Amino acid sequence: MKKTNRDKIIDEIWKAQDEAYALMRSYDDIPHNYGESSLYQVEGEFIDIIAENPGITITEISERLGNTTSAASQIVRKLRKKGMLIQVRDEQNNRKYNLLLTDIGKKVYEGHQLFTNECKAYFQSCLEEFTEEKLESFVEIQKRINCSYKHDIKKGNAIFPIPWILSRFLELKRFKRRVPKHLCSMGSFFNKNICILFIAFIVKNKKILINNSE
Repeated sequence: MKKTNRDKIIDEIWKAQDEAYALMRSYDDIPHNYGESSLYQVEGEFIDIIAENPGITITEISERLGNTTSAASQIVRKLRKKGMLIQVRDEQNNRKYNLLLTDIGKKVYEGHQLFTNECKAYFQSCLEEFTEEKLESFVEIQKRINCSYKHDIKKGNAIFPIPWILSRFLELKRFKRRVPKHLCSMGSFFNKNICILFIAFIVKNKKILINNSE
């Protein structure tokens, strides 16, 4: 079947999106210099969020970035080891810890802001030849493309909710390690929780398979 000119343009957009995704992955995989310190992109994002929201919690950051709590905790531990932030127990909730930047972290934040402004300035220079109307059209097109991505992610999570399952397993394992052995004589309690998660996973996917077959 012969492709129309519109089909060819869509193919070009598809290829451009793939290229952009590959470039962003490469960008995220290399450390960047923010003043006297080097951080990965995701670590820089954490520094920015904490600087602009002093006292924010790990859970709140994970919800904002769409990460799991365990993944956010790992990044916080790395930044703590680098001396860039501290965790302070909340005065109203002993189980809650608030995140604050240290003096080193504040310097990193300033360096990250300079780095971001330089990137934005170059980004803007690359688009100078386009009119405001074309830029506005691009924004609308990209929003529609993002809707397509969200649809794919929602569909994938419905069929393969593996990250959620794994995060729950890790949390159960960490909790089990923290409980003294003399309190774990009924170890089947933890095994039952794991079984429940697996059963929920199987039932959920069984429903999806039945719905798709109808």
